Order: sequence, then structure tokens, then C-alpha cells
Amino acid sequence: MTVLIDMTSFDLLEAWFALGYEKITTSLVRREVNRGSQKVKLQEYARSGGLAIAPVGAELLTDIVQLHASLEGRALLEDASVLQISASPKTLTY
Repeated sequence: MTVLIDMTSFDLLEAWFALGYEKITTSLVRREVNRGSQKVKLQEYARSGGLAIAPVGAELLTDIVQLHASLEGRALLEDASVLQISASPKTLTY
């Protein structure tokens, strides 16, 4: 489960977005969010520009899968996707 889901569940999302940092996630994480109220809140931040969602294409997905395998079960694929884009900002095309 991602941090975004946890923060939404504990009603901490507004405080987190108020910090003013750039927030980027991936389309894999966006698909993981499955509760209606969570989706609505995240979509509001995405529409307003507070949350950038990086698309995961075939090339990036290959890198993410390799990173996920190297982590040997210590992270979910969705979490590995965020780690991958944070390590390679050139992959961001949102």
C-alpha cells in the first residue's frame, strides 16, 4: 500500500499537500487507489497541479520491473515505480 493511500485513510492528505513540496507519483500508484473517496481527493490534487502523475510506458515499466526484482520483495511494484522515477528524473514526462 502506498503512502498516498495511508495519508488519505488517516485524513492527512491536505496537510501533506500544504507543505509545498513537489509531489510526483506514477500511473501504477494511481491505479492502486481503489476507494472512491481516495480517488476523488487525489484527482482534485492532480487536476489542480498539486500532484503530477508520471505515465508508465513500456521502457519505464521494464526498468521498474528490474528494480522491483532487485529489491527482492522489500517493496511493491507500485512503490518501486515511484522509487524509479525519483532516481531518474529524466523519465518524467507528465
